[in-house]
Amino acid sequence: MHKGDSMQIVTNLRRSDLVLLSLYMLPSFWANWVLFGIVVLAFLTIDIAFAQHLTSLAVAQALAVGLVAGVLGMAIAFLVCLALMLVNLKQGGGVLGQHTYTLREEGLHEETAVNQSLQKWSGIQSIIRRGGYVMFRLTPSYLFHIIPRRSFSSDQEFEEFWSKANSLWRPSADGARS
Repeated sequence: MHKGDSMQIVTNLRRSDLVLLSLYMLPSFWANWVLFGIVVLAFLTIDIAFAQHLTSLAVAQALAVGLVAGVLGMAIAFLVCLALMLVNLKQGGGVLGQHTYTLREEGLHEETAVNQSLQKWSGIQSIIRRGGYVMFRLTPSYLFHIIPRRSFSSDQEFEEFWSKANSLWRPSADGARS
């Protein structure tokens, strides 16, 4: 894993990793909340418009129906988007399959069968550790590099990688924000 002053990890990304990332991102994607609000307001408006008698009970029922419809609408939209993403992904296209990530002084280097890239530390929005993943957020619009814990031979190696990534990223991130 250590290569001079750099650290390297090889991982094999699966569809299940992208599903988990999508679930993690679900509550923070603003479009989901816009859809939720539109559906709730639409159902609330329709229910109130067709109510025989506008009572506080009728409004509460309309709100409950709107909230349930909003949750269902968000869930359906999420599942459709997820299904489209998974159907359009192919093995060997650079998203799924083997990725080699190297932590270097200048940034995060990624290599796949179809590309090589270097993301400078100052260009990385954040480094997040959730459950069994280290996630490098590259843009505000939800572009990530994800590294599953299963790629590491031990919890200690996972922790070392996490610590090294943060120690390299922090000074650049702080400098870019000042």
